[in-house]
Amino acid sequence: MKILLDWTTAAAYPNTTCTLVNMSTLVQHSFNESKLLTIANVKVVVRTEARPTVLGENNYQEHGWRSPFDRSRHCLENFESIKRHLERRDWRNLREALVNLNLDDAPSVCKWLGSAGYVPQTMLTEPNAVFFTGQDVQRMSCENLGWQPDLVTPGIRQWLKRYRDVFAWLMTLSDQQFQQAIREAREFFANQSETSRTEIEGILYQGKKPKLKEPRAMFLKETGERPDLDADTLGLALRGTAISEAALAHFYWDDDGTPLVVAHADAPIAAICLSIHIDRNFSSRRWVQCVRCGNWLDQIRGRDRFCSKKCRNYVTTTERRKKIEMLAEAEQAWRATPARKRKGRDHWQWIAVWAERKSKGKCDVEPSWAKQELTKMRTQKRTKDTKKNSRGR
Repeated sequence: MKILLDWTTAAAYPNTTCTLVNMSTLVQHSFNESKLLTIANVKVVVRTEARPTVLGENNYQEHGWRSPFDRSRHCLENFESIKRHLERRDWRNLREALVNLNLDDAPSVCKWLGSAGYVPQTMLTEPNAVFFTGQDVQRMSCENLGWQPDLVTPGIRQWLKRYRDVFAWLMTLSDQQFQQAIREAREFFANQSETSRTEIEGILYQGKKPKLKEPRAMFLKETGERPDLDADTLGLALRGTAISEAALAHFYWDDDGTPLVVAHADAPIAAICLSIHIDRNFSSRRWVQCVRCGNWLDQIRGRDRFCSKKCRNYVTTTERRKKIEMLAEAEQAWRATPARKRKGRDHWQWIAVWAERKSKGKCDVEPSWAKQELTKMRTQKRTKDTKKNSRGR
């Protein structure tokens, strides 16, 4: 099935009829396909609600909808402003920021949580209520949706670390490794269920818990022996959306019968996880490390090597300076070469070959560029000497 992908936060799909389906990874389930139900060229839209998501210390994510209890004009205007801010979320940028997030830097954590759309539950006036008070909306209107460094608890840091490490690892896999990891995640789920059933039967019928291999350890070993990853989080990320086994979706068709599937990401982490599956299955995006600072970047084009213009300019300038220094050494070597050996040799070609040989192939320069830069260096030196002599008179 050919799938056309798009992201939207729009709530309205006029003149459509819909039914409910479940979306999950293509290798997660085996289906007996019916020709009647196989539809080609279906556009799939991943929809995210432009709403704050409450993040608690124990349950971590609230998937229900909260609206303002205070219906005053000022409160509603502030809440609409928050929603407009969340509509502009870019899940790939948030994914890259999460992978490079320094969890020991509380202000950076607050910035990411606010950008993703999370609201601290401990900040709310009534944390367990199903609505936001006017005071809650006022606090959310502040920078980072109200996050302050003292609200970033060790539990929240650990929660972020689990997803950060899993998402970063998934994007480094090859296509074959990624598909194999999904199959291992399915087997891990089956092993967990079978292990639990066997343990219960052993306690009921034999009065003791049988000794069985730990499914989590087996799963991590099969997927690459990464003991630092959380097995349950990795399994959910491979089988579904990292917080559930599948994504809820609606199948629409308009008055002309044009089909459309809208998959719903009900939390920021789910949207980021879906973006990984989309990019791994339908694009050539990969993670690479910035050649200067080592940060991970979302490689859109095969030649992307830098995480920012600052890093690119720094490396470009540094490499150019090294080449110019190598040219200066080559020029000195040329002058030190006896005249009989230089006779009949092209000056600039000799310079370029010497620089490449001396740098063991790292300094690749064209003879024309060598001539341009060395001529410029000579001109600058003459100008400098002239000014120096003028001041000395």
